[in-house]
Amino acid sequence: MAKVDVDALLRKLPATASSVDINAALDGEWQTQVSASEDGKTVNFADGGGYRFHDGNLMPISATFMNMTFSSTDIEAGTTTLSGIAVEEVVDVSSGTPKYNTVYSVLNAKTAKVSHLFGNVYLISDVSPYPVIDVSLLAMFDGGKLSIISEAYTTYNGVVEENRAIFITSKTTESNITNLSEFIGSSWKSSLNVLDVYADDENFTLLDVDLASFDVSFPSADIENKKLTLSLNARVTTPEQTIPVENLSVVLNVKRAGYNVLFGEAESGDLFTVTLITDRLAIITGDIGYTRKDWYDVDFLAVVQKVDAE
Repeated sequence: MAKVDVDALLRKLPATASSVDINAALDGEWQTQVSASEDGKTVNFADGGGYRFHDGNLMPISATFMNMTFSSTDIEAGTTTLSGIAVEEVVDVSSGTPKYNTVYSVLNAKTAKVSHLFGNVYLISDVSPYPVIDVSLLAMFDGGKLSIISEAYTTYNGVVEENRAIFITSKTTESNITNLSEFIGSSWKSSLNVLDVYADDENFTLLDVDLASFDVSFPSADIENKKLTLSLNARVTTPEQTIPVENLSVVLNVKRAGYNVLFGEAESGDLFTVTLITDRLAIITGDIGYTRKDWYDVDFLAVVQKVDAE
């Protein structure tokens, strides 16, 4: 732990009224600017940061990414609807050697509360899909950008867990690059994997499970009906065993196709997103089990590279 003294100069706002029409300004797709690394294997993030307090350790958030679509915003009714994904790269230095992990969340048409605070700053509350986690967002409009500060907390094993992060986003105005037909027949191999499995108990206990490998392909698609077939091959490890996941086929109903994001839902209610960073690099996430109230909730994220056909 380090103690830091900070001097802050505050300026009183001349007026508390907003200069934006929140209903029109917020609605649409917002995304963090990202690019591929020089070797094309990982993702570079332009902005973002924050901290996570977990298991008694204070851990910095070194990078953030968000793709979020707001719709049906109505400040008079005090509601807005969110769909998208938020990703945080967390650095754990408790052992003396930095260890990197990824924390993320997926929202599917979540209706939240929205209210005006002051100036061009708005509070979006009641965001979390999980009853054991409280999440609120501060949305700040500034020069065409939307800065979102997230505040999440819960109680885990009797200890308060906190997560605060900032996401710098811009509204996507470019042409849509997510074309279902271009996925057909493609295969992707992971360069980074993150897996979290939670027991569906009172404390939402995190189990000791890892994702050793993750490969995905898209053998077919029904363009007219917006359905995309996803095939998974992975190896899940526990302290006792390695569990293969072979040729798991999932048909996704594509609920939303943003600028570079596909948001799909399986018939089981499981959620998947595919974010194209380039035509050869993507982020794939899954939120499995929770919507069915199974005994578990599985969250995974993989950064994948396109594999050339032989």
